[in-house]
Amino acid sequence: MRELIIVVPLPPRELFPNYPADHWTGKAKAVASYGYTVKLLALNERHLWETANKQIWEPLVHASIALEFTWPASKRGPLPDEKNLEAAFKSGIDALTARVRGVDKRGDPIVGAGIIADDSPGKLAWLPTVPKRGSEAGVQITIKEIRRSDVQN
Repeated sequence: MRELIIVVPLPPRELFPNYPADHWTGKAKAVASYGYTVKLLALNERHLWETANKQIWEPLVHASIALEFTWPASKRGPLPDEKNLEAAFKSGIDALTARVRGVDKRGDPIVGAGIIADDSPGKLAWLPTVPKRGSEAGVQITIKEIRRSDVQN
């Protein structure tokens, strides 16, 4: 069974559901920018995996995903709850898929990193999301290949 661990920056505050949006374009820019960052970091990890294993990474049809969000220990206040974290990371999940997610300004298709085939129910099993404090801020994404029977609808 294949496994990939990807570390990315925390989502910008504009992507959190409780953040007051000034205008929809601000959130749209944050979604595009964060998704692109996650895609590039995922492609890098995929390339390292392909080099180490001497084979091509095919998108996982059935996978489990665990998200571990780490905030700097110096940051005060309560940590966001798991549902808000998952909602803020939606553009990151989309960036991991192999689906076409739209077109860019030139009309070229926007495709994710191809780590997972799809994020729809029955394809992706969500493990508990973990918020914590630590020395390095970021999100650790752990994706593991699983059997179809292990995915809950």
